[in-house]
Amino acid sequence: MLTCVLSMSVAPSSRSVKQGERIRGLGGAYLDGLALCLQVMWDLAMEILGKGDPVPYAKCYRASTGRAPEPSDPAASRALAAELLAREGYSASDDDTLLAAVDAWRRDRKVPALYGCRGLVDIVSIGHELSGGNRV
Repeated sequence: MLTCVLSMSVAPSSRSVKQGERIRGLGGAYLDGLALCLQVMWDLAMEILGKGDPVPYAKCYRASTGRAPEPSDPAASRALAAELLAREGYSASDDDTLLAAVDAWRRDRKVPALYGCRGLVDIVSIGHELSGGNRV
């Protein structure tokens, strides 16, 4: 199996993570959220490599959604999913058939994965060529 490895030479610093605080309005809020998300991804990578502490679920949830985790009540979401699936011709009458309908819908829309790292390298190469004289 071919494995791609992305290496970063410098961990995010607290200074770079806090740059969004200097910008007001939605732009600053966006940067703050993005910085938190990137910091959590870095922390998760370090955890996986055995170089960092375990990252709490609540921290990951907040980085993904912008709010604290809360108890789930999936009934409304399941009803909406069943309605939307039915519109597309995938009927579901209970939780078991809902899961089967979701799986069928996804299977019918599956996008082929890149052909390993080689496909990613090809895409990056094309982008590199297209950027031509615009690189610094």
